[in-house]
Amino acid sequence: MECQIQPFESEVAGVSVCKLQLGDFEDPGRAGALDALADGWRRDGVWLVVCRISDDSDTSLTQLREIGFRPVEALLTLQRDLTGNEQPAETELAGPGDTDACVAVSGEAFTFDRLHRDPQVPDTLADGIREAWVRNDLNGRGDACLVARTDGAVSGFNLCLLNGDTAVIDLIAVAPAHQGKGIGGQLVAGALHHYRDRAARMQVGTQADNAASIALYAKAGFSIIQSQTTLHWINPDVAPAAPAMGRAQ
Repeated sequence: MECQIQPFESEVAGVSVCKLQLGDFEDPGRAGALDALADGWRRDGVWLVVCRISDDSDTSLTQLREIGFRPVEALLTLQRDLTGNEQPAETELAGPGDTDACVAVSGEAFTFDRLHRDPQVPDTLADGIREAWVRNDLNGRGDACLVARTDGAVSGFNLCLLNGDTAVIDLIAVAPAHQGKGIGGQLVAGALHHYRDRAARMQVGTQADNAASIALYAKAGFSIIQSQTTLHWINPDVAPAAPAMGRAQ
């Protein structure tokens, strides 16, 4: 069991945000250890702790609920192999001037992510973390950002990471005015083509109730490989700061 501070989210929120990893094995003493951790979070002024567990971890779910964790999403991980024969799509790599346009798309498009789903997380903070995430990926954390354009303007983006021989769709969005026109499929196909000779497989995560997203990935050849529950613990005595929107990360 390990709890780590999340520097990126903590900086944006202005308070401590942590991630708890339980490990793969049941520990008879874990319930007591979790109680001690929660006491420490309250004492140290931690605001948010996130934990993700396998859907078959009934004991873990019970123990986490007992110290104040709440489920906020059911998350699916999907994967497909890259064959090297993936076809190009009408996308291109983002340029230096596309950052603000991608941020604008993200601000319009996201309603399914875990932060916006949690009623105890202010929408302004969820928006600020999402904006900072996009800027951070475009400023070097991400491996590639593919964009789709409509009449010359960015109408969607796909931010990708590369972990060893696995490419990961980190964040993908299509502006609401352009949804339902096949742009999401283009962005996925563009990423598959981009990584065809650089990775062995591609992974993506999406919420189990996001039917449109699941259908998009299934059509592109992805299959579900993992199902997890994401939980939040929030300290009601700590208030996050209002994020500074539009700043570089």
